[in-house]
Amino acid sequence: IITPFDYIVEQDLIMGTNKSGFYRKWNKGAVECWLNVKLTINTTCYDNDTYASQTIANAVQFPDGLFVRIAPVITVSPIGGGYPCVILSSPNYQGFGVNVKTEWEVENGDIWLNIYAVGYWK
Repeated sequence: IITPFDYIVEQDLIMGTNKSGFYRKWNKGAVECWLNVKLTINTTCYDNDTYASQTIANAVQFPDGLFVRIAPVITVSPIGGGYPCVILSSPNYQGFGVNVKTEWEVENGDIWLNIYAVGYWK
């Protein structure tokens, strides 16, 4: 996507409630976004289920108009000594939801999603 002959045409910080990061737009149409999003989770273990889980629709929202096509990649911070499993739900150019699975029930636990998304802005 990004070549040695490309150059940055715009970059800025992304600030908001429970999120921070920045983006960089390249002249040939690529855009990169680094975003940290804090989610407070409450997972529940259902009958005969090995893991506790919670679905959060629209958990991550990108700035309006930043992407027209996207491929997000995320890493997740640990909770209480263990890492939750985070599954993307309906990813698109505006953002995505997540399904969080943990090995135990979590009440008001905070996790940070560390997101690198790359796509196109034009």
